[in-house]
Amino acid sequence: MQGNDLMDYLDGVAVVDLEATSLNTRKGAIASVGMVTFRDGELKRYYRVFRPFRGAKIDKSALAVCGFTLNELNRKCDCKDGEDNCKVLEHAHSPERVCSYVSEFMHENQCHTIAGQNPAFDTGYLHAYFERYKRFDFISHRTIDLHSIGYGHLASRGMKVPVDHARDGKVSYVRNDFSATKLYRLIGMPTEPKPHNALTGALFEFEAFCRLIYKKPVLEEFKMYKLRTEIL
Repeated sequence: MQGNDLMDYLDGVAVVDLEATSLNTRKGAIASVGMVTFRDGELKRYYRVFRPFRGAKIDKSALAVCGFTLNELNRKCDCKDGEDNCKVLEHAHSPERVCSYVSEFMHENQCHTIAGQNPAFDTGYLHAYFERYKRFDFISHRTIDLHSIGYGHLASRGMKVPVDHARDGKVSYVRNDFSATKLYRLIGMPTEPKPHNALTGALFEFEAFCRLIYKKPVLEEFKMYKLRTEIL
């Protein structure tokens, strides 16, 4: 990582990305969680797959995005010492462990804020899980939205926000189409690979935050991609 002396604005910030079985945060299940945060001079990373809870809403389209099958999501950990010492990333852990693992990561790294691309989706799922499993929900509703920061940079440079249209019968609605992919392209980053992976997503978002806030590439994974300065 480069620019370690300039990470103060992201100190205490956990960039969180998760994959789920549905867009419905109350009825769907978390399939995987990826988290990264900068602490003690290095990037801390976390990734884990989780089994759906009984009765969870499962949408085939959602599984297609993250590349999981139901068999993979139900592949229980069979490690000798159990889930606590599991080192196999493909093993799916119990859904109730989501709360414990997220809490431990944020506590150990003293994270106080969640950031990401449209983080309301990710925090909505986490809040639902803390409620479902009756765990203390310490996560603040204050978040940092990558889309909003990118939007601000577009506005400061007089650049138009991309839009598309959604049709409901004879009525056409204009929608914001400033996606993460389009933001990455603007700042010189590659397209995020498919199927989507939660940890990869968190890394892409972290690098994008760094480029927008510090105006320089930071993570080694992206050092070969030259920073574009059109909106910086």
